[in-house]
Amino acid sequence: MTQVASDSYEDSAHWDSELRDNGDNTPKTARPSDSETTLLTAMHSSWDALLLEHSRTTWSDSLYAEAAFGDIAWPEDHDLWEAFVERMATAALNSVDYAKTPLEKAEVKEKGRKRCYTLITPFVDSKLKPYTRWGVNAGMRRIWRDHQVLAGRLEAYVVQLSDMEAAAFNEERTNAPAHWMRLVQNRPEARELDFMYTTVFETDIWDTVHGKAVARDAEWCEGIGFSAETYAVQSHQERYADKTMHMEMWDDNETHLVHEVRWLTYVIEQLERLIQGLDNLHTELGVVEQAGAYLWKWRSEAPKVDSFNSPPTPPVYWNLKGYYLTEEEAQGALAAEFEQLSEQMAVNEGDAFEAALLANLVLNGAGGGA
Repeated sequence: MTQVASDSYEDSAHWDSELRDNGDNTPKTARPSDSETTLLTAMHSSWDALLLEHSRTTWSDSLYAEAAFGDIAWPEDHDLWEAFVERMATAALNSVDYAKTPLEKAEVKEKGRKRCYTLITPFVDSKLKPYTRWGVNAGMRRIWRDHQVLAGRLEAYVVQLSDMEAAAFNEERTNAPAHWMRLVQNRPEARELDFMYTTVFETDIWDTVHGKAVARDAEWCEGIGFSAETYAVQSHQERYADKTMHMEMWDDNETHLVHEVRWLTYVIEQLERLIQGLDNLHTELGVVEQAGAYLWKWRSEAPKVDSFNSPPTPPVYWNLKGYYLTEEEAQGALAAEFEQLSEQMAVNEGDAFEAALLANLVLNGAGGGA
């Protein structure tokens, strides 16, 4: 006997539509023969689905997803949530670009659409209710991978800062031609760095330096009888309206080392803050994922209905070679992935376009996995 469940408060027309959308009409081992009886069971909430036998219940994927995630609070109030959703959309577009055939592009595009849609509008589309656990896991895997990439960049900036200060010390010690100790002159346009979830601008460090200078000068003015508050306002609105211009004037009066230390220190601080925010978001979204953990186990034990059986637990990472269920396995897989890309870049050394393309792959990730 096969059980088919419907919410008792829904009218029959809506139920019929839902059943057509979510019903399982594919041939598989758990499907009953035409001669078997179908039982319609009314329910007051999706939690009643937990009383039903999974393998013999049509529409069970949708019901169980709603029971698992329906009452869970999504981390939509997190400071990085908007940037995270944008990041998921960007990663989906990147994956479409890297797909080779029109069919692959269409499949990757649809996968990206499902991931983004189930994250920002859970349960709005009844057809995508069963995909919710995949969408949440895709978001978890994206945050995890981006954390690894950003942590690598953070380490590189810390090493760069240390090496730069050591080189400057060596210049002074050996009387070598000045590079780090020379005054900053003819500097290029202000720099900016893209960290996937945010952009760090070199002009931002002027706010800090300018603020300290205004506070110092305002205190001096107050000491000789002028209004410190009036001075600070005028300085900001009139004298320092153009950050870039005043950054150039300010740089002319200090060494290359001083400015680069200030810039790299600022970059490192922003990266550390971003990584901490991503860790917090990963933890909050992990609560959502954990709520549906039993869906993965159930699906892994159910009859095979897809091109692969569902993993028994939500994967930490997934690439073209498969999925990885533990942190250790995921770290090893990502390291091997980056090593392969690095070797490919070495083979193509001299081809700037190819090198840039592969570097972008490392940073943004073409995806892979479900």
